[in-house]
Amino acid sequence: MTRRLTAIFVLMVFLSFSTTVYAAADNLLDGMAKKAERGVVNSLTALWEFPMQIYKGFKNGVNNDGENKLLGGLVGICDGVKHSLGRGISGLTDLVGFWAANPTDNEGIGLPLDAKYSWEEGDPYNPFDPSFAEASLVPMKKKFMRGAGNTFLCLAELPGQITKGIKEEDPFLGLAKGIWYTGSRALHGISELLTVCLPAPKDQMGLAFDQEWPWDALQSADYTQKAPQVPTRDIIKTTGVKNISTK
Repeated sequence: MTRRLTAIFVLMVFLSFSTTVYAAADNLLDGMAKKAERGVVNSLTALWEFPMQIYKGFKNGVNNDGENKLLGGLVGICDGVKHSLGRGISGLTDLVGFWAANPTDNEGIGLPLDAKYSWEEGDPYNPFDPSFAEASLVPMKKKFMRGAGNTFLCLAELPGQITKGIKEEDPFLGLAKGIWYTGSRALHGISELLTVCLPAPKDQMGLAFDQEWPWDALQSADYTQKAPQVPTRDIIKTTGVKNISTK
């Protein structure tokens, strides 16, 4: 009973502060809605990647030149398994973590899905162009590093955001953001570690972290990413949400 009450209290505080930070703004709710929507679609349609990848492999051939169609279809079987798993896991992550902040994008991080939806042909990604090392190993390494950093060092967000909150004369806001960012980084980090070798969406839904790494807030208050500006309570009261610009 005590644990439930504590969990409810923490959730209420989190929602209260996150709503205050963005003043119940459209950005927060819109990001949550879009992330949940994509999560539902990708979770339910992930298995369609299997026949679609076989079809694309047979149609385009091994090197996307229309040659060796039979071999391309066989390669499509492997691609179908990878894309189905990648789309399904990323979909579940979006659905379960619709509330979570996330990295700015996946540019250069991991292997991308061919298309936004599983039933689209999209633009097939060539893991050997210009070389396997550059097109596959390097992006997977970056994905592993980001996933490991967010998973195992996510707690660094807590003291970092509290420190920022103190500097901005709003420690409770910093505490709320620290809790929110810690949980968000852990969720995304675990998902990326599970899908290091699997393709994922090229973009991210929802609001981005203020900093690239969990420990950045401890080192400096300067943003290292182009993330949405987080308005303070004073700015909200003075200017109103509609007048707040973003970086």
